[in-house]
Amino acid sequence: MPDHELESLVIAAKAVDRAASTSALEALLTRVYPRLLGYALKLTCNRCLAEEVCQETMVRAITGWRRYRPVRGRAGVSFQAWLFRIATNVYRDIRRKSARTASAGRPAPGGGGLAASAEDEAIHSIEREAMMEALAALPEEQRAVLVLRTYHDCSYREISEIVGCPEGTVKSRLHYAVLALREELRRRGVL
Repeated sequence: MPDHELESLVIAAKAVDRAASTSALEALLTRVYPRLLGYALKLTCNRCLAEEVCQETMVRAITGWRRYRPVRGRAGVSFQAWLFRIATNVYRDIRRKSARTASAGRPAPGGGGLAASAEDEAIHSIEREAMMEALAALPEEQRAVLVLRTYHDCSYREISEIVGCPEGTVKSRLHYAVLALREELRRRGVL
């Protein structure tokens, strides 16, 4: 079942039956979770932190899903974009909290084990590690925009809603992120 059909099912079920709506929400969250984890991995550059972000995002989505408004013209946002926004805010909250309790810097590149499969690891380990380290070197605002646009094919409008800034700022951050990433990869000898 396509995501938009599941999303419609959740919206319709909200008004009808609590058990049906819970089942539909569970199906939708299960379907979106791999993309959410992929986003969180690239945003945090740390598997443990990404999983923490995803878990907290799921909790917030389940407890606050009645506040979700589907896409209707320019007023709404897709369910995936809504979850990505929650995840972005969760990550920001975690960073703020860790900055208060300790002198938290950038996430440790590669810390947390980003290994996918043994075959993938054998073929792409050097390039992937260099890419993750280069992503980790970007400022959080640029990294989030780049990951959403490149890996999740979000529109500028969706990215704007997810990160909470104007579309023009999204385009600017993306431009500078690409330049910085390209330069970092050249410096590492990958490009």
